[in-house]
Amino acid sequence: MKHFLILLFCLSFTASASKQLHKTGRAIDDHGPKFDPIISANFLVLYDHSQILKESNGFKIQEILLQFGATVDKLFEAEVFLGIEQLEDREKFDVFPIGVFGETRKIKNLNFRAGQFLNHFGEHNARYKHNFPFILAPLINQELFGERGLNFIGLGIDWKSLFNNTGEITFEITQGKNHELFEDFENHYLANFRYWGHWEFENDHNLKVGLSGAVAEVERGLWGVDLNYNHILAPNHNFNFRFEYMGKIKHKRQGLYSHLKYQFYKEWELSYRYDYTGLEKERIDPISQKHSIMISALPTYFSGVRLEYSYLKRGDGISDNRVLFQINQTIGPRRAHSY
Repeated sequence: MKHFLILLFCLSFTASASKQLHKTGRAIDDHGPKFDPIISANFLVLYDHSQILKESNGFKIQEILLQFGATVDKLFEAEVFLGIEQLEDREKFDVFPIGVFGETRKIKNLNFRAGQFLNHFGEHNARYKHNFPFILAPLINQELFGERGLNFIGLGIDWKSLFNNTGEITFEITQGKNHELFEDFENHYLANFRYWGHWEFENDHNLKVGLSGAVAEVERGLWGVDLNYNHILAPNHNFNFRFEYMGKIKHKRQGLYSHLKYQFYKEWELSYRYDYTGLEKERIDPISQKHSIMISALPTYFSGVRLEYSYLKRGDGISDNRVLFQINQTIGPRRAHSY
């Protein structure tokens, strides 16, 4: 009941503030409309039908994301992201912080931040759930980092415009709990970095290549590499290919996924993803392979509907056919998402 009242208050405040916010502080950047201050609520409604995960079948609120952000002064801006998830019994909600941080602004080529945030390891981990390319995270991300990913408290620095404006490198020192990564329930320090290079080519081609690494108190290391190739074929027709590989040294867990996306009309996209976990030679858990296909209707920056079918096959003989249907809506102005 307490969580419900908090949710009701936040949504009411967001809705009442949105009209005024649309009139002031609006700007346009490369990713769509930008507002200052930001007060919004994004919610994901999910229908799930699985052959083996029957307890999750049916409709539920996948996530509600409340976002509050503003320019603090000439040096700093701050953002707060609160996540609200409906539990499996469909009667209770879990409220938890995803991002609570401040960061610098108007410092040439450098950005400092402090607080709780999604760690920049790999291409996928720093994405919020409404911004996932598919409805669920890749298998290797779930296996290494769990359902909520790496989401720790600490310090971060971004050094932009490396090598003639074609790259960026991020360093972070954070502390947090993650049972899948550390294999216990204690707080541990984690130091991670991510570098990505960006190259524009003729005929509307561009390429991004990323490299990630991390070390921790009880973990000898993580590493990853990712690639993102984009080709604009014609107005409202776009082809995108993504690939990511990640590994964990201590227990030699490795996996990858590849992702193809074709925008065939202004608001419509068709996507396919292949997941594989079990590249290591001495694997304890069964190898898993997953094929996913999804069609998306994305009429605006603030809404989307997606239908996904996936087939999972494990080395121990277990298989699953799964259908997911997701509705994505936003109340109030916020930074635009891009799938």
